[in-house]
Amino acid sequence: MTFIARLKNRLIAKAITRFPLLSRRFVKAYRPWETEGEIPWTLMQKPLQECKVVLVTTAPSSLRHAGPGGRPQLPEAGRGDN
Repeated sequence: MTFIARLKNRLIAKAITRFPLLSRRFVKAYRPWETEGEIPWTLMQKPLQECKVVLVTTAPSSLRHAGPGGRPQLPEAGRGDN
């Protein structure tokens, strides 16, 4: 993402959080894009409890206990997590 695109996204986010009326108007006016043709859909072959669920995202993960370089760092044993 270019610097200009990041800056634009930040400015939009700040404007919407600073002026809640903007966010309400955006949500009211938002119309999702319609897909052409039939949406691919398959019925589940087994109950959800027996399935594995995977989340695929392009967003970075945020770890509460991130160490150097963003690597996970587990809390020390017995220290608790306050």
